[in-house]
Amino acid sequence: MEADKEELRKYLRDLKEMKDLVARHEERPIVEYWDFVAWGALLILGTLLHARFFPDTINTALLVIWLPVLIIGGFIETMAWVYLVKRLEMPLSSRRNQRFYLASVVILIAVIFILYYLIHLKGPIPGMLLLLLAVLFAFVAQMSYLGLFIETVLTLAAGIVLTVLDVRGSAASVGVGIFAGLEFIVMGIHTRFLEKRNG
Repeated sequence: MEADKEELRKYLRDLKEMKDLVARHEERPIVEYWDFVAWGALLILGTLLHARFFPDTINTALLVIWLPVLIIGGFIETMAWVYLVKRLEMPLSSRRNQRFYLASVVILIAVIFILYYLIHLKGPIPGMLLLLLAVLFAFVAQMSYLGLFIETVLTLAAGIVLTVLDVRGSAASVGVGIFAGLEFIVMGIHTRFLEKRNG
């Protein structure tokens, strides 16, 4: 009888270990960790350049600063993704990748249109920018590591507070840009930590 109980305990431990292994295997990065760090640095640099050279206008800054930031960031993003696909030997047609591609396109198009109308109708609203960033972070966390919801919730909370308090102005915009850049950098470091932990 005691031998049966011990065998059952061992069996349950083995099941738990297998379940943990499967869960860890499902949690994989969707891009390289250094991609987040690069985006963070680009956001901080773009914010500081915008504040220094175009503090009172958005239209010129969009063309002179933010368009190059998006082009450089998009190039880095593409390289990070291609490198990850090769490193992890992920088939491009896997179900996980197909979900990622479709969701990325939809979210990116929606965010671009929302940003366009926010900027042209009311000017940039710092809290709303953080709320849009929280949507992107939630998508990344959902597709990669559940632990990244920490950064998502922090960004969401900051966006809600700034939106409810209706915080505006150039100082708030600069603060949000730097905060967003730092959040990207932290997310990159956190992604690297989670990737190493999962092996």
